[in-house]
Amino acid sequence: MEQDLRAVRPKLWTRDEYDRMIAAGVFKPGERRELLEGEILQKIPQGSLHATALRLMEDALRKAFTTRFEVRMQLPLALDAYSEPEPDIAVVPGSVRDYRDAHPATALLIAEVSDSTLDFDRRRKSSLYARTGIPEFRVVNLLARQSRNQKQSKAATEKGHGEHGKILFRVFRVCFRG
Repeated sequence: MEQDLRAVRPKLWTRDEYDRMIAAGVFKPGERRELLEGEILQKIPQGSLHATALRLMEDALRKAFTTRFEVRMQLPLALDAYSEPEPDIAVVPGSVRDYRDAHPATALLIAEVSDSTLDFDRRRKSSLYARTGIPEFRVVNLLARQSRNQKQSKAATEKGHGEHGKILFRVFRVCFRG
């Protein structure tokens, strides 16, 4: 029986294959999905609380990061050969035009807003972001009304920008007011 299990493995997709599928129209228009560690995952629809928190965070981050950074909401990051996640919020270096021909390969800050995906975000996404050197990653737990800084690898932490982390913390407080 064990031998049978080793013979059957899922196909892991590369970013290049995934991008070709998108270009070829394999996925339905508006279908929400992302590539994580070779697996194509379908994302669940957003509730009202999730959507409101995203918009409040986006507005606050755009005010905080006015130059030299782009605030991206649910847009792809080309993190490695097998991962193209679409985090809820990512602050990337540069401007929107810098990414006309290719998605950014890193971010200063990433936040995932969670109400139904909390464990997945804390484990799987946190691991991916740490492994790929993202210095600051937060999970915003809407049900508990709190934001939690996920521990990143030492290399990622050394690349971190403490002042940006403080800005991010203030931004998350916006989500939990009133």
